Amino acid sequence: MKKSFHLQLHEYFNSVESLGELQLEPTLLMQHAEASYWKTGKDEAILQEFDGQRGFLYHLDVTLEAARMIPLEIDRSDLHILYVLSSDGSLFLYDTTAEPLTDIACERARYLYLPPDDYAIELPKGRSQIFGLYFSGRIFRHGNERPYDFLKPLIAAYRDKAAEPQCSIDFSVGPQTKLQIEIICRELRAKQLNNEAFIYAKLIQLIELSLEKVGQEQTKEQHDKRIAVNARNLLALYIEDEGQSASLKRLKKDLKLDSDTISRSYKRYFGTTLSDLREELLLEKAKEYLRAGHTATETAYALNYSSIYSFSRFFKTQAGISVSEYVRRLRKGEE
Repeated sequence: MKKSFHLQLHEYFNSVESLGELQLEPTLLMQHAEASYWKTGKDEAILQEFDGQRGFLYHLDVTLEAARMIPLEIDRSDLHILYVLSSDGSLFLYDTTAEPLTDIACERARYLYLPPDDYAIELPKGRSQIFGLYFSGRIFRHGNERPYDFLKPLIAAYRDKAAEPQCSIDFSVGPQTKLQIEIICRELRAKQLNNEAFIYAKLIQLIELSLEKVGQEQTKEQHDKRIAVNARNLLALYIEDEGQSASLKRLKKDLKLDSDTISRSYKRYFGTTLSDLREELLLEKAKEYLRAGHTATETAYALNYSSIYSFSRFFKTQAGISVSEYVRRLRKGEE
């Protein structure tokens, strides 16, 4: 397969003759690959590339003292899978507008449709291991793409020769995926007919595995969403019913789940903690009472505070202003 993914390492690194000139060691060896070695100061990279008829494979080891932007030239439309096998940060892909097209975190991967153009990859500070392969979108034909809903926009873009790049949702790179990649790299053979069948079979396995990973994460996300939304709605009712007496422990009984599961699902789905939500809901309920014309004392006791002092301290901590200042702003129409 003709090479179409040209990572311009020479724009930052200097080429060196051999691995012996580097401190960096390859994390895996791609058999019969063409290897190149790069160094600038303490920054080093090892690029291994293998040209197969059914797909082009590459593996990059890199260590950087600071994040670096590396130019990338694409000269033919293909479908790509880009795996960040390990890293100390996320990888970012940019187009010519200098806007990020996508990011890929450690132990995550994405499919990409990249039409011919100039791009750039921002590699994170620290040590990174990246594996990629690209192939013709003609692998999807005769309706065999139907199970791959998350890839359909990319397949359509490939078939239509679209001018705009496309990115899939990301998915997990776990031990099974890493082992598949290790086997591919270890078993590559140069100029052997059965090698192409091997590459094709492994490509199909990686595509099928990515579908499995996407399905697992979507199922897990739906599970987290159900728990998180139910927890949020119940906590809002607790606050309405009990004010500051509302306890997060009640969720355990009502949802019939342990507290750690509820907290993790809520954090994964909403990105904040249940304790933060409780304070947010309580503050909003307090503001609701004050907007309705209740005094600070009436609001404090309506929310089950034992004293106006406790309520005032809570309000100032959460709202950043005192109750009296909030009421003053209400009267002036500033809130």
